[in-house]
Amino acid sequence: MIWDTEQESKVIIDEFVLELTCYACPEQYDIFVQGVQVGYARLRGGHCSVTVPDVGGIVVYTHDFMDDGWKGCFANQEERMLHLTAACNEIRKRRLA
Repeated sequence: MIWDTEQESKVIIDEFVLELTCYACPEQYDIFVQGVQVGYARLRGGHCSVTVPDVGGIVVYTHDFMDDGWKGCFANQEERMLHLTAACNEIRKRRLA
């Protein structure tokens, strides 16, 4: 994992580049591999979802934050990386299937 601290707008997880597209609620990312969009991640209303290949696509990862129905941003970097890494793993499985 690499966090682009210069721009504070990119996360790199293995072959995936996640570009932060909204700095407020909801926290959301476009996900790329070699410059091609392969996914979209969004956290809003206590629900994290990831679709492929873009918004409105097939849902490959979800998580509900039962303790915070208004959650729109990850609480910290550890929580962010936990869910974004899991999401990238699900995208990878789908791409290899």
